Amino acid sequence: MSAPPTKFAVLLFPGFQALDVFGPLDVLNMLSRGRPFEFSVIAASRGPVPTRGLGSKQSIGQQIVATHTLQDAPEDIQVLLVPGGMGTRDTEARQPEIDFIRDRFPRLRFLLTVCTGAALAARAGVLDGRRATTNKASFDWVSRPRASVRLFGAGDDERHGLTWATNRSRQMAAKSSGCDRRGGSRTATCGRRRACRRVST
Repeated sequence: MSAPPTKFAVLLFPGFQALDVFGPLDVLNMLSRGRPFEFSVIAASRGPVPTRGLGSKQSIGQQIVATHTLQDAPEDIQVLLVPGGMGTRDTEARQPEIDFIRDRFPRLRFLLTVCTGAALAARAGVLDGRRATTNKASFDWVSRPRASVRLFGAGDDERHGLTWATNRSRQMAAKSSGCDRRGGSRTATCGRRRACRRVST
């Protein structure tokens, strides 16, 4: 069995969903106490990336500072997290991120998408012929451009467990259920014993 991955990155864009990013990152923060990780924040350009997208009606928002651009992102990323959010709806503006996913996917050990982040992976073509899931309210929109993407719902997610197997991708169903399904990614990245300990605490 290969060693658990230690090199993580998140792909951000204006209008990303805060929960989709901070939930998984909180788990990584805790796990990094016992295992050294490398972590990169990737965006179109360095600097603050806002949760408020262009034309957003939100009165408040937060920002995360990107450490790398799409052009100079580390070549050895093992796990890439792609969040959802209203920013995924502007697929024309997201084309650089879509191209990045398509380019990096063959070199990743795992691709994790949350909510409508699956739409970017679908448009990159990396979900063709694969089983995937997304925010159940967005099933049709996510799969429309790629008929070969086979989406299934949260109930199936529970039965199938979205095992890491050979498809090298993992999607989180519904808007906040990514928080409930992080246990599987914990197990894959840090081993079952440590993952269970974190879940129980």
